[in-house]
Amino acid sequence: MGEKRYYPMVRKWLESQGYYCGGNITDRDKPNYYEDIGPRHRRADVAGVKNVGSRYEDQIEIVAVEVRDTRIISDSDIRDTENYHQYAHKCYLATTAPIETKHKEIAERRNIGILSLKKRRKKPKLIHAPNPQKPANNAEMMDFLNSLEIVKCSICGCFFERYVRTKENYQSYIELVRARYFKTRSRTQSDPLVLGEVKQLQPDCKFRSYICRVCLEELFLHPERIKKMKVHGRFVADKKAFECLIGTKATCSKYWFNTIEIVEHLRDKHDVNPDDQVIEGWTDKHNREWEKHASKKR
Repeated sequence: MGEKRYYPMVRKWLESQGYYCGGNITDRDKPNYYEDIGPRHRRADVAGVKNVGSRYEDQIEIVAVEVRDTRIISDSDIRDTENYHQYAHKCYLATTAPIETKHKEIAERRNIGILSLKKRRKKPKLIHAPNPQKPANNAEMMDFLNSLEIVKCSICGCFFERYVRTKENYQSYIELVRARYFKTRSRTQSDPLVLGEVKQLQPDCKFRSYICRVCLEELFLHPERIKKMKVHGRFVADKKAFECLIGTKATCSKYWFNTIEIVEHLRDKHDVNPDDQVIEGWTDKHNREWEKHASKKR
């Protein structure tokens, strides 16, 4: 087990401090706690988020914890903890090693927190608390939040957890793909303001943004656009086929569809344009298969 045995203990301590550490979304029927999580080059052993904004503005605070089960505190322990400043507002080193006065002085100088861990102790002991500071790299902060399934609404600026509840046919967000205007203009003749051409751009010429459901329901002038938030179908791996999630008739609920059939079914039976369809498990391979079929129909 090693240091991982201490992850739940540290997470529960963060939760007692008012941080949200995941668990709302499940993966294979297990809560997705923020443990051993993040982009490959910026993984955190345990992480948490807290809203520290006012009634007029949403502001998020990220805490990242480096957990070490060692006999001594090394320079590497301090350095790895300090690296969390790239995307986190607070950084902690949680260690089983003895903590000396010099370690407290280093922690204070470098603005990192220290937690003492003991096998028989039910919770960490706070030795030094860090002061919150602005992350050094905002892009890395947003990348890290995305790994937690947390995104920012492009309209109201709130941070929220993106998730899909298939059984309820509910989606907490709508994802928008837009062109990186100037990068697009320097590399292609496609018009970045033509929505249809955005799909043909290379991945590095695109960026993604999100709109929360509240903004969709309260601010959109055309409520029918909210239909795009629904999960219309999904791919069932063991059946190697798609199922329709919005129809109640036997032709919908008791029938398995191939790639072409599911798109045409949603278009013809439920009046959902192919560009607006949200299908779980839809891959680039399925997309190429559909586009090849659609091009023959033109």
